Amino acid sequence: MNSFDLVRKLKMPGLVLSATLNPTHLSTRIKKSAQTMLRTGIMTGGYRSQAREVACQLLADANLKPLVSFNKHAVALHNLGTLPDAVKDQICDLLEAVKVIEIAGSRSLHTEYIADRYAQAIANVRENNGATYLHYLYEKSLAAQIAQLAASCRTPERAEQDAALAAKLDSTESIVIDLFADTNF
Repeated sequence: MNSFDLVRKLKMPGLVLSATLNPTHLSTRIKKSAQTMLRTGIMTGGYRSQAREVACQLLADANLKPLVSFNKHAVALHNLGTLPDAVKDQICDLLEAVKVIEIAGSRSLHTEYIADRYAQAIANVRENNGATYLHYLYEKSLAAQIAQLAASCRTPERAEQDAALAAKLDSTESIVIDLFADTNF
């Protein structure tokens, strides 16, 4: 059977596929890393990180989205519309600090471009009412502070849901997952 025949069978009307995730088959590193991501509310690691994939799959199966994504290149705030104005102001202050650091460390004549880029980023944070906000930051410690600040605004109910999902990885029972859930956050 070739891949085309397999796809035809998968598209058959009335076919229901299910898959299970067995937590006992996960390595300790992947399990602990996924649990940390779920408990903190910050998805870390690269786009194809195995621990991130596990955490995002559990969130997708619970009809939840991650609040914050952070890796070595960028910080993405998926909950920007729910953040209080005081937190948005703190994020803008951190972006202003990153701008000053980046301009001071720049050896090129493109300081106007850097200033314009951060002015636009600050305006996006202040005006954004729910869309995902993504910004590439080269100052990693300040980017981590932005991610932690946004994740600290989780509601207690959301923190409990995330902790329950993390606890699922400690059980020995298999977890039924949705194969067609969108996990690209």
